[in-house]
Amino acid sequence: MPNQLQVSNEVLTLDMCREKLRDGWELHVVCAEDPVPAQNTVRGSWYLVAFEPETARWGVVVAQRDLYRERRRAQSLGQKLDPSDYAYREIKTTTGLFNAQTELGISAAVIPGAKGLIMVARL
Repeated sequence: MPNQLQVSNEVLTLDMCREKLRDGWELHVVCAEDPVPAQNTVRGSWYLVAFEPETARWGVVVAQRDLYRERRRAQSLGQKLDPSDYAYREIKTTTGLFNAQTELGISAAVIPGAKGLIMVARL
């Protein structure tokens, strides 16, 4: 029987993602735009995906304000939440990427350095 990818019905705030990581999930850091030096930092575009290796379930990390806004919108329309309704939380600098991973409890931050690269971080 082929292993089918299961998509999580939930999107994740950093707090929710931290709990998933404590439960054995991995953090996949995806580079969406080539990084370029900019004064005291490096600018680019990265996003975070929590991935559960045993079942291949995954969830996108979004800004908390986006999650609450979309929950209210779905409730007002009598609909269920759909992960495709959310924008990934985009991180624009290496400093922001380091800070997000530190907040998740990751002590060795990963920073993919080219568009399309994905690096895995674990607690």
